[in-house]
Amino acid sequence: MEITAYFFLIFSAIIYLFTVQCSGIFGNLSKNSRTHLQQRYKYDALDFYRDDIEWFSFCFIIMGIHLNGYGMLKKIQAGRLIWYDYQGVKVTDTSNG
Repeated sequence: MEITAYFFLIFSAIIYLFTVQCSGIFGNLSKNSRTHLQQRYKYDALDFYRDDIEWFSFCFIIMGIHLNGYGMLKKIQAGRLIWYDYQGVKVTDTSNG
């Protein structure tokens, strides 16, 4: 599960920076955004958007982990997930206890 969260973190940062880039390409001409643009060019993008990326990543990871868990639950209920015990022997018992 940790590796899933790590990849969700990277993917969410990519999505956030892509949306910032697209909004810059297509233009946002409000007065507030123009003053914001003048300040952001003084910093690296990851440094400037650090708080925003962390918040977006937190929300994205929470949703991603829940969807991933839901998918695994559906696989378990459908019987498409193979279980092995600690010795590497395939578990064939299908009881819930």
